[in-house]
Amino acid sequence: MLRKQSLSSEEIAEVEKSIELADLAKPMMRDGLDLSLFTQKEIELMQILEIEHDEYFRKRAEKLRFYPDVLNCSERQAILRCMTYEEMKPFYKILSIEEKNRRLQTLLTRDKVELRRYCEMTKNFVRDPDKKLPNVSIAEITEKYFQIMNEKDEKVYEFKYYFLSDDEKKQITEVYSKSFSKNDNQSLDAFAPMIKFA
Repeated sequence: MLRKQSLSSEEIAEVEKSIELADLAKPMMRDGLDLSLFTQKEIELMQILEIEHDEYFRKRAEKLRFYPDVLNCSERQAILRCMTYEEMKPFYKILSIEEKNRRLQTLLTRDKVELRRYCEMTKNFVRDPDKKLPNVSIAEITEKYFQIMNEKDEKVYEFKYYFLSDDEKKQITEVYSKSFSKNDNQSLDAFAPMIKFA
């Protein structure tokens, strides 16, 4: 009879990391979009823009003497064609965020894992503000996301560490700066030009 061997803390950490990587490698698809590649800020922004667009759409429909709640497809298209550029701006912004998502889907799996890790972290801070990660982990995940966005020349819709208080941001920046200079004999200032801010 074989006896079960207990795993060391390093082996447990390795198993947990493998499970996390397997989860982050999977897309969460809906309507051609990978929901796991949206940050919390992008989701919130799209919800606000959707409300704005609906308001403009309803007003335009009423001006054209349509009933906004009982439109067929051709009537909806006619109303959209009659809307001004200003009225269509929220809709165009939604499309640009969705198009960014489609471009990110074409990246290598390794990059998508890094992006999903950041996106998931931003959502977790909203779902559970008391959930704590090590400061260096928060910094590394965030810096990697912004680095990839900069390399791919993609727009970001948030500032770094927007989900943290000012004190937490300062603490994380200090901890990461020390960690970065210790590990790579470089200062955070040397790394900063690589990062593209919103």
